[in-house]
Amino acid sequence: MRATCLITCAATVLATAQAKTYTVVDTGQERCYGDTRELAYPAPGTAFHGQDAQYTGVTPAYRDNADGKVSRAEFDGPQSHFPALDKDHDGYLTEAEAPPLPPARRPLR
Repeated sequence: MRATCLITCAATVLATAQAKTYTVVDTGQERCYGDTRELAYPAPGTAFHGQDAQYTGVTPAYRDNADGKVSRAEFDGPQSHFPALDKDHDGYLTEAEAPPLPPARRPLR
């Protein structure tokens, strides 16, 4: 049991020590939530503490070179979605490859 813990701890330390090759950007989340409703920011040590809204990070910044195509560097969605959207696999998203917009909402009555 102790050997397993030591191996697990060592692997965690090594994984944490590896240099990141990317920047983690802030999501812009500003509200905290419990199981069923919005909450004030939970205090350390209380339930629901440590939510994304309680942290600030690097503001996302993307370069638009005005060529009418969106490269990976310009793409503001999850990078894991880029390959599925890039249907012709040329490294760019064009208007033809853009997913359709959701239908317009009807006005509330």
